[in-house]
Amino acid sequence: MGIETALQTPISLCFENLQGEVLKALPEWESAWIVLEGLQRSSFPSLPDYMLELDGFTLPLQWQPDRRILMALWQRQGPGLYPLRLWYQSECCFETQLEVWPTGWGQAGLFALLEELHYLLPLEWGHALKPGSGFVHGQNTNTGRLRGWRQEFAKLQTCLMDQAEQAGLLSALAAWEPNQALGLPGELRQVSAHQARKPLFRTVLDPSRQVLDQRPRWSSNTPENRFVKHLVQQVETRLSHLLGLLPEKDFGPERAQLQTWLNQLRLRTAHFSDWKDIQALSAPATPGLGLMARVSHRVFLTHWQKLSRDFVFVSSEGPLKRSLENLPWLYQTWSILQVILALLQSAQLQGWLPESMQWLFPWQDSAFVRVLPRGTMVLSLKRPDSQLKIQVWVERQFGATGPIHSISYAQRPDLVVQISYPDRQNQPDLLWLWDAKYRLGDNLKRPAKADLDRMHAYRDALRSQRGETLVEMACILYPGPTQTFDPGLMALQASPLSSEQLQMDLNRQMTGLLAGLRL
Repeated sequence: MGIETALQTPISLCFENLQGEVLKALPEWESAWIVLEGLQRSSFPSLPDYMLELDGFTLPLQWQPDRRILMALWQRQGPGLYPLRLWYQSECCFETQLEVWPTGWGQAGLFALLEELHYLLPLEWGHALKPGSGFVHGQNTNTGRLRGWRQEFAKLQTCLMDQAEQAGLLSALAAWEPNQALGLPGELRQVSAHQARKPLFRTVLDPSRQVLDQRPRWSSNTPENRFVKHLVQQVETRLSHLLGLLPEKDFGPERAQLQTWLNQLRLRTAHFSDWKDIQALSAPATPGLGLMARVSHRVFLTHWQKLSRDFVFVSSEGPLKRSLENLPWLYQTWSILQVILALLQSAQLQGWLPESMQWLFPWQDSAFVRVLPRGTMVLSLKRPDSQLKIQVWVERQFGATGPIHSISYAQRPDLVVQISYPDRQNQPDLLWLWDAKYRLGDNLKRPAKADLDRMHAYRDALRSQRGETLVEMACILYPGPTQTFDPGLMALQASPLSSEQLQMDLNRQMTGLLAGLRL
C-alpha cells in the first residue's frame, strides 16, 4: 500500500510560506515549503521508501495525512535553477526544475544585467583584445555608441532598410542576380560514353562502356554567392538572437518588427531556386575582389563591413533562464566592470592616463576569450607629473608571505586597486577593495553578516612587510540600499535596473579617493 507512485497518479507541485499561504514561486533568501500533491498514503512505514532531492541534496520529507501531501522545507537560497527529483525505491517518479528569480529585479532586472554583459561588454570593452587601442592620449575613442539592445536593433535596421546613401539588404536581395561559373559537378558519376559527349576513343567501339562524367556545368556555388549567403545567415542569426532575448511582455512592438524583418529576409532568399545549392562558408568570410566587380555585390560588401566592426555575442537557447545557473558570477562580472568604468572616467578627469589594460584574455589557444580571469592585472594607470602608479587586479589572492600579505587566512577580494609609490621607500602601498555580493542579510536591508565580516577581515588582515595596515577603503556592491558602517567601510547599492545611479555613486567615490592621494 503506502504512497502510490507518479506512474499511478499525477503529482502536482506548489509552494507555501511558513504560515501556509500559497506562493506563486519560491522566494529568494527566505524559507518556504515545497508541497507535492496527488500522492496517496495509507501506512506510515512506506514513507522511507521516498526520497526528495534538490540540486543533488536530500531534503527531509513530512507527510500531512489530513491534506494528503508531502512537504519539504526550502531553505534560504538565492536565485538559480534547482533540479528537483522524487525517488521511490530507487526509481525517479517525478522530476522538474525549480526556477528562483531575483525578487528585487524580476526578469526585467535580469534582462538589464544580461543586456549590459551581452552587448556593452563586447562593444565597449572589446578593444581590450588589443590593449590600449581604445584610448588615445587618455581620451576614449569609442564615441557615438548606443546602449544595449537598442544598438543592435538600430544596426540591423540600418542594414536591412534603405538608407539615403545606399540600398538596404532587403532591396539588394530583390535586385540581386546570382552569378554562375563553369565547373565540375560535386561528384563524378559514371555514365555511358555517349552521355559523356567527350568519350575516350576506345569507348566509341563499345557504347555500353561507362566512363566518368567530366562535363563542366554551370554552378551558382561561386565565392561571391557563398559570401552573400554568409552575410544573410549572419543577419538571420542576429535577428533571431535579439528576438529571443527581448521578453514579449515588455517589447511587443520591437519583437513584431524583428519578426517582420526575419520573414522578409527568408522570403527574399526563397525566390532563388539555387539558394539551397550554395554552400555555406565553414570559416569566417574573406571577401575577394570579385565583390567589387558588380554594383549589386558592392552593397553586400558594405553591409558586411559595417556589421563586422563590432563584437557580437551569440548566446545559447533561453538566455534569461540559463543565466540563473551562474547568476553570482554574472553579477560579480557586471559589478567589476562598473567599477573599472568609473575608475577610468574619474582618473582621466584628474590627469591619469592608461598605461596598460586588458580584461579579455585568450582561452586555451582557441577563438574564445576569458573575461576578467582570476589573479590578473587588468588595468594600470600613471600620471605624467608623478611616479605614483595605480594597478587594478581581479580576485588577487594575498597569502601569508609577500610584500602584501595576510596575517590571518588567505584573502581574495573581487577587485583590488593598488596604489604604489616607487620613489618613496617608506611610503606603504594603499589598497581599495570591492566585493560583489548578491545575497542580502536577514532583514533584506543590509549585506549579509558574513559578507560584512569579510570586509572587516580585509581591513584588519592585509599588512605590509613592516606590519602596517594597507586597506584605506573596503566596499560591498549589493542589491540593497547604500550604507556607511565605518570610515572606509561601506556598501553601495548595485542594481542592474539603476546602473546610471550606480555609476554616479562610483564616480563620486572614485573622485574623492583619487583627490586624496599624495602625488
